[in-house]
Amino acid sequence: MCINIDYGSDIKYVYKVFIINHNMVNILAVLATIAGVIMSLGYYPQAIKILKRKSAKDVSPITYLMFFPGVVIWLLYGISLKNIPLIVANIVAVIGCGFVLFAYYIHKNP
Repeated sequence: MCINIDYGSDIKYVYKVFIINHNMVNILAVLATIAGVIMSLGYYPQAIKILKRKSAKDVSPITYLMFFPGVVIWLLYGISLKNIPLIVANIVAVIGCGFVLFAYYIHKNP
C-alpha cells in the first residue's frame, strides 16, 4: 500500500499566509507611524495658543514636565529597537512637548 502525500498545496498555503502576514505587518507599521505622529501633534496647538495669547494662564507645566521624560524614554526605546514608527512619532512628541514647555516658560504668568 502506497500513500501519496501532496505537500504542494500546504506549501502554497504557508506562502500565502506568510505574504498576507508580511503585508499586514507593513500596513500596521505605516498605520502605527501615522497614528503616533497624529497623537504627537496634539502638543502643538497648546504651544501655538500660548504664543498667540502671550499667556500661559491655565496651562499646567507639571503635566508637560511629566510627559517630556516619558516621550524621551519612548524615543530612546524606539532607537534601541530601530523601530521607525516609535522613533518618528516620539521625535514629533519630544519637539512638541518641548515647544509647549518653552512657550510656557517664556509666557508664564508672574
